[in-house]
Order: sequence, then structure tokens, then C-alpha cells
Amino acid sequence: MRSPKDMQIIQIDITNACPHLCSNCTRFCGHHKKPFFMDFETFKRAVDSLKDFPRLVGMMGGEPTVHPQFEKFANYLRESRVGNVRFLMMREPIPDMLTYIRRNLLGTNSKLGLWSSLNESYYKHFETINDTFPTQILNDHDNACKHQALLMSRRELGIPDDEWIKKRDEKNMLYIHFKMEDNPSLSKSVIKRYKSLYSGAFYERFIEGKWVTADGLVYPMFSHEKNVKNCDSKITEYYLSCDYGTVNPFSLGLWGRGDDGWYRIDEYYHSSRDEGVQLTDEEYYERLEELASGKSITAVVIDPSAASFIQTVKRHCKYRVIRANNDVLSGINLVCQALKNQELYICPCCQDAIREFSVYRWDNSVKRDSVRKENDHAMDDIRYFVSTVMYKQKSDGFASFAIERR
Repeated sequence: MRSPKDMQIIQIDITNACPHLCSNCTRFCGHHKKPFFMDFETFKRAVDSLKDFPRLVGMMGGEPTVHPQFEKFANYLRESRVGNVRFLMMREPIPDMLTYIRRNLLGTNSKLGLWSSLNESYYKHFETINDTFPTQILNDHDNACKHQALLMSRRELGIPDDEWIKKRDEKNMLYIHFKMEDNPSLSKSVIKRYKSLYSGAFYERFIEGKWVTADGLVYPMFSHEKNVKNCDSKITEYYLSCDYGTVNPFSLGLWGRGDDGWYRIDEYYHSSRDEGVQLTDEEYYERLEELASGKSITAVVIDPSAASFIQTVKRHCKYRVIRANNDVLSGINLVCQALKNQELYICPCCQDAIREFSVYRWDNSVKRDSVRKENDHAMDDIRYFVSTVMYKQKSDGFASFAIERR
């Protein structure tokens, strides 16, 4: 344990009272029959004991501004830490609020700080607060998705079945199964939105509360009837996506935007092992040009680790290169969403992509979520396109990620 003298911040917890009733508050604030309020003498002793502490001392709760003696506490803390200095916070015109907040309210280089939730009491004591606290850590609690509990599967913590059963019996653990609907702080619209974002193992975990391991096919929702078809409308935009390989397969997909979604309208797939012929970067570039022939390509999305091929494409000065977002699990979740919502289609001529969809599987030999490194090259270039282009264009400020659980 670190000594208090080595801390950057020491907080004095003056109350557990809070006007909010967040269901998963990590401090259990707002759920007490009788709230606690620190008396002034105790607060005075705490402040005096920190006389020589050179870094930040803060007041927090609960919500510290609801304390009946908040003004007295704040004045004593300021006088003890910095003398009669009063900070001129919020007293001058602010041309750039974001810069002002970062520079003046979120730093920890001062000696005084306040942790508050911007409730009615904050504004009641507004002048005292801004005279006293150069550092203010503020959370207005306006986001229904904040303050949710962080849950994880004991399997993905590396605890085997026999050890878990032993600990469960020794500690007399209680098993309670919650679904997303059981969280009273989430509105129906938020729950509906989340349900539309997940499928497969991720849906079972995050929506149904079943902490299952990823097993079987990565994309069990992929359907020939729903996701394989030709585009009947006019293509308005084209992209290429590439998973680079020399010994491993090289996969290149041609994408077009139709009226009802994005289509993989053609592909090039080369396996040096299977073909017995290893191609150079220039030869792969020739194949890329053949695939793109006669089409106006917006950009080529390439595996960011394929440095030599990226340079080859750039050297020809014909196509713009975008380095792909290579976050595997969040990308898989986005592809799941696109397939489930029928926003992503594979044309029948793309046989290698269709084949890989039917055999791309989770790796059950490791404890964390991981896919087998086989039959995954078209899968990778599809993931690059979906996460880097398709959902970046769709983004409306709401993001969801399937977090890797180790």
C-alpha cells in the first residue's frame, strides 16, 4: 500500500448524502436510511493534519455541497491551504470553454479540489466554490449509461471450474442472474438501442446477462438467404479493402454502396501455399488495379501492419490509402451488427468470403476471447471495411464496443 505522503490527491469525504439514486453507485451513495455528515471539528483535524502535504487536497462525498456546513468547510480549507487567496474562477469572459475547463478545472496541480455532481446545491454555493477550488471534477449525471457496474466472467479471469466451485462453497456465494431490463437506470430506448447492437455471444453476455464463453462460429447470424445477393440498384461509391499476406493468403474486396446497404461486389484471393506461387507487392498491386478497373475508388483500406504494400500503393499515386482499424473484437461486433441488420451483403461471385463465413470460428483453447488464425483473411478485410468505413460513416456519436475479457 502506498503511503499517503506519496499520493497525488488526498480527499476528505465529508458526507455520503447525495441527491442522486444511481443504482450501481460504487460508493453506495443515496441508499442510506440515515446519511452521514462529518462534524466541523473532525474536518478541521483532517485539514490540519495535511498542513505540509504539497499536492491536492479535495472535498468529496456523496455530494459535498449538500453538507449543511459546506461554506464553513470550504472557507477553512482555503484559508488553511492557501491563506486569504481567492481564485477568480468564472469572473472573466471565456472565449473557449473547452480549453478553459481543461486548463483550469480538470488539472491536479493546484492544492484545492472539489468533486461534485452539479446539483442544485452546487449553484447555491457557486461563488464560494469558484473562489476556493481551482480544480473541480464535475459529473452532471446526465447520461443514463454512466455508473453501470463492471461485470466479468470468472472463466475469463482464468478461474477454472473446480476452483470456482470450491470458492463458491467456502464463501457461501449467492448467484443472482440479472438481465439488462433489471437495471432501473436504463430507459426503454437505451435498452432497445443496445439490443440492436449485439448478437451471438455478445448478445448473451451484455443483454441476457449470461457470462458465456465465445464458442462455435464467429458469425452464426450469416445467412445465404439474407446476406448473399447481387445489388439491384445503382452503385454510388466504391472502396477496396485488403488483408495482406505473402505466405498467408492475400484477400482483396471490392465494395459498392447500394440503396439498401454495402455490397462486396467482387474479390481477389490468392494463397501462396495453395497455388505454389508467391507474388511480389507490385504483382499484388496489378491485381488491385484489375479489380478496380473502370471504377472510381474512394480509398483503399489496408491492414496497418502491411507497411510495404501500403508504400507500394502510395508510390503509384493513384489511390488514397486508409490504414484500417484493427481492433479485432470491436470489429467483429460491428460486422455482427451489420449482418444482423441486413446492411452488409456478399455477392454470389465472392466464393472465398462466403466459404470463410461458414468456417470462421472462436478458439476455445485459450482463456480469453480469440479467433482461430485460420480461414480468416477475407474475414479480416471485411472487418477492416466495416469498422473503418461503413460504421465510421454511420457514426452519430453513439459507440458500442465488445470489450476483450482476459
